[in-house]
Amino acid sequence: MNKQLHLSKASELSKRVTPVQNADTRNGLLIKPRNGLWTSTWDEERKTSEWVEWCIDADYGALYGQHWFLLTPVPDARICVIDTLADLKGLLKRYRLQCTGNISYLNELHYLDYEHLAQDYDAIHLTEEGQEQTRLSFPENLYGWDSESTVWFRWCFSHVEQIAVPVREEAQ
Repeated sequence: MNKQLHLSKASELSKRVTPVQNADTRNGLLIKPRNGLWTSTWDEERKTSEWVEWCIDADYGALYGQHWFLLTPVPDARICVIDTLADLKGLLKRYRLQCTGNISYLNELHYLDYEHLAQDYDAIHLTEEGQEQTRLSFPENLYGWDSESTVWFRWCFSHVEQIAVPVREEAQ
């Protein structure tokens, strides 16, 4: 896997990754796990990532007030890749979260059990193509994973480098 970009308000990056948890069914936000370490693949030529570009396009947050870290994944990291809707459907056969409660739409959608998935993998990576195919699919979807990204379940990096926040050409 290529270098990953992680943005943080913290000036130093801890090697401790908070264990991933399935989201709270009370608010219905089950598409993404809580915790973990979120990254997006670094584009060396353009000095950006798909997550950064999505944030800029959506006018989301203060990207340029954060610290930028490049992380080099270890070659033997066990990374589950979702590149197609079929990949997501296959994962759901083994790692489907069983929802309970009285919120009817929770029972209509299919969600990944990230806690169970983290027992077998170090990370889950959603490719750009995977994001496009799973964003609006039903009943299984990853709407809310707004761009290509990876959530890491544990520390799997051989090198960390803090980089200066790139200056965007439009701002020059």
